[in-house]
Amino acid sequence: MNQENIDYYQELQKHLDKMPVGYPATESGIEIKILKHLFTQEQAQIALKLNFIADPLKKIYRKLKKSGFSSEELEKKLDEMYFKGLINRGVVKQGETEIKYYGSAPFVVGMFEYQLNLLTPEFFKDAHQYIQETFFSEEYNKSGVPQLRVIPLDQTVNYEQAIANYDDLKQIIENIGEPIAVMDCICRKGNDLIGKPCTKTKLRESCFSFRTAAKMSIEKGLAREITKEEAFKILE
Repeated sequence: MNQENIDYYQELQKHLDKMPVGYPATESGIEIKILKHLFTQEQAQIALKLNFIADPLKKIYRKLKKSGFSSEELEKKLDEMYFKGLINRGVVKQGETEIKYYGSAPFVVGMFEYQLNLLTPEFFKDAHQYIQETFFSEEYNKSGVPQLRVIPLDQTVNYEQAIANYDDLKQIIENIGEPIAVMDCICRKGNDLIGKPCTKTKLRESCFSFRTAAKMSIEKGLAREITKEEAFKILE
């Protein structure tokens, strides 16, 4: 897949910045340094063919036919990228057949959190700098487009302003469904690596995920499945 005079990392930054949750450029170029830490050049080339809304393997293969990969080789490479935390993947069952879908992952929430088991001090410092100095200011505050969207249901909702307490969280966990998973807080784990441990708590395993997100986290080895009772104990 070698093509001369193309900076695939620059192209990938531009590609990711077109997604609903963008990946803004900086004057320092730290966003490119982060991409080089995460992606090989070949993986960057493949990622350029992915969309935010996941496509089936067949469709992605058609886009990469000139690469010289077989469909099986491409599937293996995409799966490696998924388990490396570079992209998203879903599996849909159609009859007796499982169809894999692959799509771009945003940097946050996405690639950054997926590096939980692969964190290095250098990557965490670079990612933290980028998130604090550029990502939040350029993407979150200036775009006017939130990462999460409220969908109107055309129904009247009684509004009472309140701060969620332990009992509310307990009710959510009681009714949300399974599986439930817990993983280390990546911010606390990263700060441990750079010698700036959290001073508020020694607890590291404190980030919950549920249902589909929990299955993905467990499959990747980022989290462990827990019972509701274990979740309640962590909340205490």
